[in-house]
Amino acid sequence: MMREMEPTPALIFLRDRLRALRLAAGLTQAGVAELAGISYIYYQSIEAGRRPNITVAILEKLVGVYGLSIGEFFEADLPKPRIKAKPPLAPHRPRNNK
Repeated sequence: MMREMEPTPALIFLRDRLRALRLAAGLTQAGVAELAGISYIYYQSIEAGRRPNITVAILEKLVGVYGLSIGEFFEADLPKPRIKAKPPLAPHRPRNNK
């Protein structure tokens, strides 16, 4: 059985910062994933800390959702998200009550 590695300080910072930005922006994990152009499952695993080796390209997509640069993302204080667009909501489908 493979043993999970302990998260590094960098990974803890990354997952905590992404979650804090998402909550400050009022987005769901699915909404962030859609705006970033990645799958929900992939984003969820990043935020949960199960993806310790994300690429710079993916990080650029994620911080871009909030209108931030990578430099701003790593500032000591949590930057204020500058959301460009909210993800579209799923269309409402009325129930068929037959």
